[in-house]
Amino acid sequence: MFSYDFTWVDRQRENREVLERKARNGELTLYLPRGTPLTSQLALVGAHVVTYEALKYKPESRFTMINVGRAGAQVAIGHASRGGQWVIEEFSVGSAVYHLAADMTEILDQVSALSHGVQLR
Repeated sequence: MFSYDFTWVDRQRENREVLERKARNGELTLYLPRGTPLTSQLALVGAHVVTYEALKYKPESRFTMINVGRAGAQVAIGHASRGGQWVIEEFSVGSAVYHLAADMTEILDQVSALSHGVQLR
């Protein structure tokens, strides 16, 4: 999941419960500019948290990759419509949009690893 601060999680208890379950099952990777108390809690139960504070960048993108590495993989991207309403669009693994999201997360994985002194690949 690629978000700015995950404040939306606290709007409904079910959101937190779903994320905690996914973290415990090793199915949750979070990408955000800096950690939050929530992401620290999720990391304690198994989430992989990737931060990129050193980049000093506030992303415009918000997306979730679903079923990564499996059949039916998708990326769901949330954005405001022209009317100001929040819209979520889904793109399949074969689409350019999916591959751009995958590239973005891979780049951030590399940046995070380098900032922790780990060389990937």
